[in-house]
Amino acid sequence: MHAPPSGQASQGSRWKPGTSGNPGGITTRERAARDLIHATLSSPAMARAWGVGYLAQLEAQNPTILIDYANRIAGKPRERVSIEGSGDTPLALALAGATLEQILELARANK
Repeated sequence: MHAPPSGQASQGSRWKPGTSGNPGGITTRERAARDLIHATLSSPAMARAWGVGYLAQLEAQNPTILIDYANRIAGKPRERVSIEGSGDTPLALALAGATLEQILELARANK
């Protein structure tokens, strides 16, 4: 049996329609970071060293650590983002039916 062409999965390993390929929603990178943190903090000596370093950065008023600490204690604030076209026209309506050249011209004008 031949291997499937590059970029294609074999017929038996394809996801069925409506089924998520990543049901847990955790990427490989996130899982690796979580596992590294868990391994580090599961050692009492490493957990103590991390805590001492974290507290030292808080006392030094490191802005990154202060923000991290505040986000852990109070929760990260919700960020609101609005993207609009010219005037009050939503960007999606401003770009509907536009050619690539018109979109590029609009992007250059809004720098």
